[in-house]
Amino acid sequence: MVHNCHVADVDISGSLLGVFAKTSEELYKIYKKHSQMLGFSIRRNGLRRADLPGRPELERYFVCSCAGPHANGKKRTSSAPTRLVPVTRSECKARVRVRVNGDGVWVVQAHVLEHNHSLTPPQWHNNHRSARQINHAKSDLMEAMARTFIQYTISSAS
Repeated sequence: MVHNCHVADVDISGSLLGVFAKTSEELYKIYKKHSQMLGFSIRRNGLRRADLPGRPELERYFVCSCAGPHANGKKRTSSAPTRLVPVTRSECKARVRVRVNGDGVWVVQAHVLEHNHSLTPPQWHNNHRSARQINHAKSDLMEAMARTFIQYTISSAS
């Protein structure tokens, strides 16, 4: 079944295959709602561009935050002490592949639903990195603080 891009019109509890939208960002928001409902975090992963002037986007991948290999096998190039960080990657295959069609409409071409890790309980869903957002009030405050600090350092330096 093909759905429109409005989240209210889409059953986001199951497969998103065939869902379409005007932009890849709208499909990212739909997948983010899907991930929040089921209990996992997502991130943007791959991007393919056309070999045309302006290099328009052709295809994007949105993946589970646990996708990809963990960095245990990487060689260290610096002599700095190692930082202990939790392993968050488990090579999870859950992902969505979206592609723009000939009409300029973005469509979900593939959706892998299966995770190789446990999902978070509902009371923790708002703690996922992809669920956190900065609202306009916080953004304005941060910009004002940054401007004040810059003006202060500039005025104190002269």
